[in-house]
Amino acid sequence: MQKRKNNVKTTLIASLLILSMSTLVVLLPSVEAHTPPWTIISYAYVVAAPNPIGVGQPVSIVMWVDTPLPSSAIGNDIRRHDYTLTITKPDGNS
Repeated sequence: MQKRKNNVKTTLIASLLILSMSTLVVLLPSVEAHTPPWTIISYAYVVAAPNPIGVGQPVSIVMWVDTPLPSSAIGNDIRRHDYTLTITKPDGNS
């Protein structure tokens, strides 16, 4: 008899949880895209360190973009591509 009561309680709790989760899915608003679509401007940055740089001194150059693309994550390849950084020596050579 005790086992039957426990089974009924467990089934009731599981049913209640399933019902509450399915209710949330139905009642939450759906996501819609913007019309017209937004144009979000992003900027590329570059920094050299140390600043100022002495003659013959090694330099570290870092380049980045301010805002990641939507849906980019560690596990996928949604990234900006084909950026080129050209460093020109003071004498005009690359």
